[in-house]
Amino acid sequence: MAEDSNNICILLLVGLPGSGKTFFTNFLVNNSDENLNYNVLPFSYDELMPHLESSSCENFKDKRKEIFNTVQSVIEKIKFQNKEKSKVDNSPEYSNKCSLIVIDDNMYYRSMRYEYFKLAKQLRVGFCQIFMEATLEQSLQVNAEREFSSKVPESIILRMNDLIEIPDRKNQWEKLAVSFPFHSSLQSSEVLKQIEYLIKEALLTIPNENDISVMSSNFNTDNQNSNNSPIHLVDLSLRSLIRSNIVSFRSSNKNEVRSYAEELNARKLNILNCLRTKSLILPEYVAVALEDQNAQNNELIQNYFQHLLTNNNV
Repeated sequence: MAEDSNNICILLLVGLPGSGKTFFTNFLVNNSDENLNYNVLPFSYDELMPHLESSSCENFKDKRKEIFNTVQSVIEKIKFQNKEKSKVDNSPEYSNKCSLIVIDDNMYYRSMRYEYFKLAKQLRVGFCQIFMEATLEQSLQVNAEREFSSKVPESIILRMNDLIEIPDRKNQWEKLAVSFPFHSSLQSSEVLKQIEYLIKEALLTIPNENDISVMSSNFNTDNQNSNNSPIHLVDLSLRSLIRSNIVSFRSSNKNEVRSYAEELNARKLNILNCLRTKSLILPEYVAVALEDQNAQNNELIQNYFQHLLTNNNV
């Protein structure tokens, strides 16, 4: 278990806009005393970014960096306060509740999340992730129902859907990650148990400083292997195709877009599963085109996977 001054955990929420990240954050805040024994400190990028518009930041990356630095400062302050308090209060009743730093952002790039992992290891605090599952159509539907001031441009959601890199527990630094289905019942005992177990494990597995350089050296290898795997490349190609199909379909079939998108996503998952179980073998020309993508090869890839999506004959 972490020493008292390190009884802190960074929890990253990952998912498309509208997947339930902010709802989940509010659930943690409202249940921090009743059902969950944590001091919850939420950092919502959607809320913090507008407040940075008038700051000296010149671009989007600088604004994100400013939030990151604020998180680091807060953790360092909590560590100091915990250490000082533990010196003064040695009574049996003294209980240092875990400070849960909740990062409410899309975190769609693995590299974004890795920066927080490195921070956790630098400060020797816990680190874990929760992926909020949502299909593209579910995300678009929730976004459409938001107030105008809270809506995310549809083009951004479509782009994130193409680029999002889901936490992969095969990567050593991402092993403490769980997924919650869209609109999960957060009050269920099973969900509460998952949250408690995840955070407990994160606090129990804080590595020594000697382990940090070893894990860091594995990141590039893990990330490259994941991003260059055939299944990952197929997944990206299918997402791009589905996005194009939905945009074309919406222009003449607005009332049926949701069911159409769900059908395409189900076919995508079936194709990926067939590739994993080797019941589907990619033709050699497709495998080669995936590894060496150019304008001509992209057309070959799109035609092949469009056929699979359209005919559903996998």
